[in-house]
Amino acid sequence: MRFPFLLSAVFFTFVVCETVTFGQDESPYASPALTASLDNDGIAATEASAIEANHGLAVCASCQSQTCESGCLQSLGGAMKTPSAKAARSAYKGLFYDNNFDYLCDPCYDDWHLGESLKRRGIGDWLTFDVGGEYRLRYQSEHNLRTKPLNGTSDDFLLHRTRLYLNAELGDRVRFFGEAIDATSNGHDFQPRGIEVNRIDALNLFTDVRLWSDSYGDVWARGGRQELLYGAERFISPLDWSNTRRTFDGAKGFWKGEKWNIDGWWTRPVPFAQHLPHDRNFDSSNDQQEFAGVYATYKTEPGKAADFYFLRLADYSGTRSSANLTAGDFDYNAFGTRLKGSWQELLWEFEGGYQFGQFGPDDIQAGNFTIGLGHDFEQVCWKPSLWLYYDWASGDADPTDGKVGTANQYFPLGHKYLGWMDIVGRQNIEDLNMLLTLQLADNWKFLAWYHAFWLQQSRDALYDAGGAPIYHDPTGSAGDDIGQELDLLLQWVVTPRFDVWFGYSHFFAGDYFDSAAIQAGPAGLATNGASGNDADFFYIQSTLRY
Repeated sequence: MRFPFLLSAVFFTFVVCETVTFGQDESPYASPALTASLDNDGIAATEASAIEANHGLAVCASCQSQTCESGCLQSLGGAMKTPSAKAARSAYKGLFYDNNFDYLCDPCYDDWHLGESLKRRGIGDWLTFDVGGEYRLRYQSEHNLRTKPLNGTSDDFLLHRTRLYLNAELGDRVRFFGEAIDATSNGHDFQPRGIEVNRIDALNLFTDVRLWSDSYGDVWARGGRQELLYGAERFISPLDWSNTRRTFDGAKGFWKGEKWNIDGWWTRPVPFAQHLPHDRNFDSSNDQQEFAGVYATYKTEPGKAADFYFLRLADYSGTRSSANLTAGDFDYNAFGTRLKGSWQELLWEFEGGYQFGQFGPDDIQAGNFTIGLGHDFEQVCWKPSLWLYYDWASGDADPTDGKVGTANQYFPLGHKYLGWMDIVGRQNIEDLNMLLTLQLADNWKFLAWYHAFWLQQSRDALYDAGGAPIYHDPTGSAGDDIGQELDLLLQWVVTPRFDVWFGYSHFFAGDYFDSAAIQAGPAGLATNGASGNDADFFYIQSTLRY
């Protein structure tokens, strides 16, 4: 075990910075990308705006009815600038259709950021629109990772991604949102992955209609192409790390109340595989798959969460194979919950669920859970935050018993939680991991995350971040020691609209990859062929939002 690496880092932080304290002012450099990657709560689409959260609607309304020259700022002791500036920094969300630029309507706001001149524009009193987007460039170097993790192939290449969106609101009852993407890859020696290339296509293209509104809340209906993001993104995420992002075609109804938000949806996934070998057509959804669910969120105080959900993923292609090596349709159903809280500087999180259904002729009996315990050291130099997590997702113990025990990870941000090299997915896995974050300066943040991986069942496969079986020994003789991974990330927020990331990861291959069965040819669900060597991953990424 190499966990002492992180423990030593924590000790060093305390020794070097023991006498240093920080004020409580928030960094002026906060950015949505930085928050998304380091905040264990993911990106909460249901959070109130910074103005509402800090000063209340009454204060905002009283200020917005005046001009700053009329004495608004002076009457509030200059405090009115703070919430507007905070809202400006957090305007971009994990889903661009949740972006919030209402701070531009505040007469006390006197800052400027790229793209603001195209936000909250109006035509008469019947139309309000926003135009914006993002350009992202990433250099990526993969050693012993390229065509398949740990099979001896390496590559270096560039990934470009451009996003452009239009948000149009017709009064307060009808809304149209469209978002285009153009994702390319160049300089590579091997064929790009499906998640790396998507030429000029639609990520979002939907219409919202408000069906009902009263003192208890609003009821909305949405139809069309749409990205989905819920909770901490362990099971439902647009997968922002990928160059292409994940989306769906379908319908959703949602209720926004004072204490609860409840969403229900029925969709078909839009698969990445259609981008290969050459992407020339408008993406279409998979008519052999359905993804539906209900997700309820209780609106508690910031930093806490209480989510309850039901998910259903069905595949009617008849081509999917389970760990029992039988092909057929499947129907994965799950009940789950997520709870997160804190007490003083102590932090905790739990997410878990039970899965059931049918896979070909076999019954599904599976599950997963995550338990985390953390601590914030707010009065210490660099404000360290330390978490210890245990992630568990069931595997199949016996391929002959007529039951499928392999958990399904649905559509996760797997890249975030189970190692950034994407070798491991949330299926048939146990992961004991430790996370350390340091605020080195107002606009510099450092993260170190260490994982120790084991197969939950040695006779089931190792599944990657996309849920594909990449190595399998049906006899179980290869054991369960997958290995360990160290992820390091340095984030520089140059401005609230522009940031740069520097990342390095190393995978220490376990005994599993030294076995003859895993280094040999195909077996069970996978082609195998491991090299037995460690792997390295390095990248530099810059993101500009406008």
